[in-house]
Amino acid sequence: MTFEVDIAYVEAVLLADGWHHVSPGTFVLDFYRFVTINDEQAVEGTFDVVYPDAVEPGVHGFAFVEQDSITGDLRSVAGPMPSLLALRHGSRPEEREYEGPMTTY
Repeated sequence: MTFEVDIAYVEAVLLADGWHHVSPGTFVLDFYRFVTINDEQAVEGTFDVVYPDAVEPGVHGFAFVEQDSITGDLRSVAGPMPSLLALRHGSRPEEREYEGPMTTY
């Protein structure tokens, strides 16, 4: 059995410190490593790897943007896949079916 999750509809992720709400459409999966980017490199699209041996090349990670519920500030969150404990996701509107009111709790 496979659980298929459309990452475009991830609403929240559970990390060690609790649930984090994901700004719509910002959850992504990709390779994960630490880098530094100065202003010139930002224009060129290049970067320096900080600790090339700290994280093996090819380690999968995730990233998303969350909004602070008090200040409204946006912040990026990223980490290696093993730190992702669970996620909550919705579905495409056309895939949702109304099944009537819940009768059991």
